[in-house]
Amino acid sequence: MKYLKRVLSFALALCTAASLVVGVHAADETETQDDARFKDKTWEEVMDEFMTQYGLSENNIAVGYMNLVTGEEHYIAGDTYMVAASMYKVPLNMVYTERISKGEMTFDDKVSGVAYSKLMQGSIVESNNEFSDYLRAGLGGYPTYRRYFCEYMGEDPDTVSQKFYENNYFTARQMITCLHTLHEGGEDRFPKVIEYMKQAEPNNYFNAKNQKVTVAHKYGYLEVGNRLEINDCGICYTTDPIAIVMFTLGVQKPYTVLSEYCALMIDYTEYNTAIRLEEEARREAEEARQKAEQEAIANLDLLTLARQQEAANWTLESIMADETLRFALYLCAAVVIIAVVLTLVVAIAAIRKKIKALTGIVSVWLFALAMLVCIIGPNAGNIIAAPTGEPQEVVVSFFEALQTGDYETAYSYLDYYSSLGLENEPNGEAAKQIYEALRGSYSYRLYGDCVRDGLTAKQQVLLDHLDIQRMQTKLGGITQDVLEEMVQTSANSVIYDENDQFRPEVTEKAYQTAVAQLLEMSQYYQTTTGMELDLVYTSNGWKIQANDALLHALCGGTAY
Repeated sequence: MKYLKRVLSFALALCTAASLVVGVHAADETETQDDARFKDKTWEEVMDEFMTQYGLSENNIAVGYMNLVTGEEHYIAGDTYMVAASMYKVPLNMVYTERISKGEMTFDDKVSGVAYSKLMQGSIVESNNEFSDYLRAGLGGYPTYRRYFCEYMGEDPDTVSQKFYENNYFTARQMITCLHTLHEGGEDRFPKVIEYMKQAEPNNYFNAKNQKVTVAHKYGYLEVGNRLEINDCGICYTTDPIAIVMFTLGVQKPYTVLSEYCALMIDYTEYNTAIRLEEEARREAEEARQKAEQEAIANLDLLTLARQQEAANWTLESIMADETLRFALYLCAAVVIIAVVLTLVVAIAAIRKKIKALTGIVSVWLFALAMLVCIIGPNAGNIIAAPTGEPQEVVVSFFEALQTGDYETAYSYLDYYSSLGLENEPNGEAAKQIYEALRGSYSYRLYGDCVRDGLTAKQQVLLDHLDIQRMQTKLGGITQDVLEEMVQTSANSVIYDENDQFRPEVTEKAYQTAVAQLLEMSQYYQTTTGMELDLVYTSNGWKIQANDALLHALCGGTAY
């Protein structure tokens, strides 16, 4: 009954693992697309094609890009001063909000007679020039207020180019540095700035194309005669957030150029982030696999060392420490003493010609030997001359049968177990796919020699297999990401029911999609389990006694 319960528990664990596994965060292991716009191209090459398409040059644009995670940074005319227009309102409000974060003022405090909260919202969201003038005046007016910006733009107010103070000029590099400072400081250092930037012109400038990610931006518009100077700077919340800026000077279709540049940089970033994350996932998976293998080998070596020490410690002292063995040793000593005494008696009798010496002595020692066997036998265990077959061959045959899916043959090599439930597939297509991937992941290596001891033997094995438990910690995230993408790309009536809950078919589809994405990356979830298998010789030959380590590995780490 004990073994039946374990078999049933094992089968249940397998089915549960396969059916309940729920993701990998989509951003962690995004599938890299073969996008001709970016494949084997540098940022400069991508921008060359973009500028050619829209007739752009360093004479009419200045551009900046920074990946806020990796630090990748690029510029076109990055140090050329250009009119910023309303983009200056970002560092302007950074000065005030940093004072709030330091406790030097509050949102309710008045600046130039108006509550700062009102001025801030109007300045960033509505781009109200009058409110912004109030804020500039609160910092001492022009050009004094410009000195406060230098800290955020990586400049020294005393050594920065004089052009910085001549007019509302900034460079692309300065604006990228400012956005980087804003992103790093975040809500703690610059409260509400990014929040308001997300609300500004949600359908224009960088956002004119209805970008697929959130963009926190601050645009600038200036009309000089027949020439438009239209700019934008922002943080795009791609998987790796990026800071981008573009100044334009009399370009054709400036709104299209701005929105298409933003879209291009989002796609460029996602493309390269996917490659980077895939490489990181591959490297982390290999490191995890190697670590698991090293730990498995170390544990097996410890078992071998313990067994060797146990054998080496089988001394008279260890025997005397065991009460049963000590008593047996005393009896053996008594038998030997009695045999010696009887031998002397026989010798004396032989001298007196009463018995034959050889016959008497042989009889005494045969009797003593029989007594010693009776005493030692129960403590030495069963004695067998030569069990047939090789236990190591049984281990090899068992794992080879598992790898080919011949479970009936595999089970024939087990002691007590008639089945492990491996032949039973769980319900549901996704669960079946996970389970099939697990069964197809088995790969084994014998470690060390087989150690035989009479009717028993030990063989150490390294079993490579899919780590379902580690996959479980990831799958929920990717399912959620798939749902979010479906929400963004589908009508609400398709996604939600009358109670504003996800429709069952929607969650099922998201789950199926997540499982499919996860299994495409199953190579990242291989691990190694080390085990020492005990074998016993039976009337049907050598049999493996399945232990918890074997069952744990076969069910992908979800049980035992």
